[in-house]
Amino acid sequence: MTPRTELNFEPPGPGTWILDTQHFTTPLTRFMAESKLPIISATMNETMARYGLLVVRANRAIHGFGYGRTHTFGTEPGSHDALRVDDPAVEERLTTAVEQFNRKYWQIERREWFETVKPDSIRINLALASVDVISLDRSALFGHLSATRDNSNEMTRRHHTFNIAAMLPTAFLLTDVAEWTRIPPEDAISLLDGASPISAGVTPELEVLVEAIKENADARSIVMSDFEAPEIIDRLRASPGRVGDAAQRFWFMDGHRLATGFDVTDKLAYELPEMLLENIRNTLESGTPDQSAQAAIVATFVRNQVPAEHRETFDEELADARASIRIKDERGLYNDVWASGIDRKALLEMGRRLVDEGRLLDREHFMEADWAEMQAIWNGDSAPSGEELAERRAMRMSLTFRDAPPFLGPPPSPPPVMEGLPPEAVRINTAQASLGQIMAQRPLPQDGEDLVGTTASKGDYEGTARVVVGDYSFDRIQTGDVLVTSTHSEAFNAVVQRLGAIIADTGGPLSHLSIVSREIGIPCIVTCKNATVLIKDGDRVRLDGETGRVTILE
Repeated sequence: MTPRTELNFEPPGPGTWILDTQHFTTPLTRFMAESKLPIISATMNETMARYGLLVVRANRAIHGFGYGRTHTFGTEPGSHDALRVDDPAVEERLTTAVEQFNRKYWQIERREWFETVKPDSIRINLALASVDVISLDRSALFGHLSATRDNSNEMTRRHHTFNIAAMLPTAFLLTDVAEWTRIPPEDAISLLDGASPISAGVTPELEVLVEAIKENADARSIVMSDFEAPEIIDRLRASPGRVGDAAQRFWFMDGHRLATGFDVTDKLAYELPEMLLENIRNTLESGTPDQSAQAAIVATFVRNQVPAEHRETFDEELADARASIRIKDERGLYNDVWASGIDRKALLEMGRRLVDEGRLLDREHFMEADWAEMQAIWNGDSAPSGEELAERRAMRMSLTFRDAPPFLGPPPSPPPVMEGLPPEAVRINTAQASLGQIMAQRPLPQDGEDLVGTTASKGDYEGTARVVVGDYSFDRIQTGDVLVTSTHSEAFNAVVQRLGAIIADTGGPLSHLSIVSREIGIPCIVTCKNATVLIKDGDRVRLDGETGRVTILE
């Protein structure tokens, strides 16, 4: 095993490579890195080309850490060359940008998501999640994993196909509001609160289940009984009629999503039954959090500051952004977060059988193999050994983003000069670039004893810290606790209703936990770099939403 001090980080190519600290705060497994990163790069580039954006993206894993590079289309990565508008390829991009802006192509894709792609993803993932992997023979089980792997690759592609449709209307709104009113995007983002109910942790499947329980006295008794969480959930699933049907659908959808991150080594929601039960009980008692009324008050305040000649445009852009923003989370929850959870289910069963055969020390270790190695191991090869896979696991889990440089290569090149380009192309490219700056992870502070970050959702709060990193244990989180974590994942939706506040090592105003915190109306501080190191589980902490400061009280 290579000691962490000997890890050598070299740029995988020209240009500036930025460490992704929002999605993967520990190294990726080989299984994920070898398939998902190339798909993400390819799909992002296809999507940006479809909109005429002058951006090219590349993603690579270095010692498992995810790095990304962007550069201007038509130039070499790392160069400071000016945009060549006489380049036929650039001319074609600009023509595309004008066409897509004028036809409001993001609205076409929005309809495609809601009417076609999302229902199809539900159909496919639900069928694969419903497979009883324990009953499969050896050959069928590997065939099932092969099918789920192909599916999760396709679902990753679907996720990133809708990147721009999900966020471009928000970019238009925030950049225009800033120009018209001088209200910064970090504050104007509250205009979208309440527009994405699923971001508050309450899925449609959970709402249907809760409504069925409300109408059934026996089901209500089961939910509020003293039985252990796994038995309560099993009894709901076995219930006759509407309750049982809704509980089964909730189990195979919400329960089969990754609940602690984006890698196959992260836990499935059904592996945390106490958390699932708590969500059911909270929703049964309190309903779905809804910040729409507060957002309407903010909208009135902002609209009054918008010059009269722009107010109709403001109204249109606000409606457009609120109609699109829910795709930001849905494209993960209904695509790859769910599909990767289905991968994990198959991998756990395969790992269990290999442990029984004496070939692995722990079923989780099978996930440390790459795809070719998995096939070889399953077919009887002795390499890599169980000991080697255990060593890989220990090494990977010992590392965090703090062990990797925040960027590799030279400082990034300046954005292309847009002067003289068609106004529609300028509009669509500058809006997307501005949104990229808003969403970008903020520069992390240097190591030190101060706990100061960026306020993503305002408010003061005092509570018990629950540090959630690595092997997550959400069952420790009690109602009102303060989540202290490193990663920003749609999967955290499963636990947010319990929280009183959130502190994150990384992130920005449009990071997932920032959005979630505003949806449920709790304080959130991001880019508090050393939070998961300096704050110990069980510490009493205070968040100051004005200054972004966190204080450890005891």
